[in-house]
Amino acid sequence: KIFFDKKNLKEKKDIFFEEYQGSNFKPRTILFDLEPRIVSVIQKGTYGNLYHNGNIFIGEKNIGNNWVTGYNHASENREEIADIIRKNAEKCNNLGGFNFFHSIGGGTGSGSSSFILELINEEYPKQFN
Repeated sequence: KIFFDKKNLKEKKDIFFEEYQGSNFKPRTILFDLEPRIVSVIQKGTYGNLYHNGNIFIGEKNIGNNWVTGYNHASENREEIADIIRKNAEKCNNLGGFNFFHSIGGGTGSGSSSFILELINEEYPKQFN
């Protein structure tokens, strides 16, 4: 059976979106990057107002293409990252899991993604596995 057929699509929208100011909806999304370049392009572009500003984490410096540096920088910001994840998880009636799209190329993105995956596994083990 198709999960999102036309009949139940309106009922299931709360899984991936939250209602914001009446009948407007914003995706349940956290944007994370250690350097401001990519996320800033999104924020300034056509879809910039689609995301909650409180769900965006941007590192303040260009830290190069290094897995260890990415992992360490993310771990230095553990509380802020965990807080963004927790605030979003608390808005869910029945948190079933996470969709996680991340870099695996070996640079800072994959290092920070590794840390975030560990963090989610520690904080939400039932939803992670």
